Amino acid sequence: MNQLERLRSCVQERVPDATLAVDEPLDRGAPWMLDAALRDRTVNVEWRRYHGFGISLHEGHGYGEGPDEVVPDLGAAVDRVVQLLTTDTDTVVPPRLSLAQLRRRAQLGQADLAKRLKVSQAVLSRIEKNPVRSRLATLRAIVHGLGAQLEVRAILSDDRAFTLELGDPPPRRRSPESGADDRPRGRVGRRRRSGGGR
Repeated sequence: MNQLERLRSCVQERVPDATLAVDEPLDRGAPWMLDAALRDRTVNVEWRRYHGFGISLHEGHGYGEGPDEVVPDLGAAVDRVVQLLTTDTDTVVPPRLSLAQLRRRAQLGQADLAKRLKVSQAVLSRIEKNPVRSRLATLRAIVHGLGAQLEVRAILSDDRAFTLELGDPPPRRRSPESGADDRPRGRVGRRRRSGGGR
């Protein structure tokens, strides 16, 4: 019995009137899905090994949007699903996400995204840990690799916020036929030596 099947059992035990259906994935790397319904409330849960539980309320949630919330362990997932089924509580989409959190919301592992971007997992890990040292073009390439668009906001001291116009990304260095793309380069995050010599 995997974690999602355990989740189903625990929720059924705590909310006996709930209707629970597990969808086993056809592909080995795809997520397991659980639909939990009680009266007019439906909660969708997806689970992948090492990624935690992605939880969404069915109302207003579109296919392929990714989960509203991600909880790391079984106990937290059981509590949250029961709460969403039995109360008028809504899921909470965090207003700010780290690159790693955004990647997890896009349901990609670090190795998967690194492969998609054609960089090593170590390079991607370094960028996720310290994105401030990355170039804007690198961050844009990573976000684009997640199927999203990068937006930069400026928030003034009076809390007024503006999206900065950054223009289009620079053209690719090589033609698309060559297989080159806008991707993070392996040198991201390295310091240059100061002083003489190379």
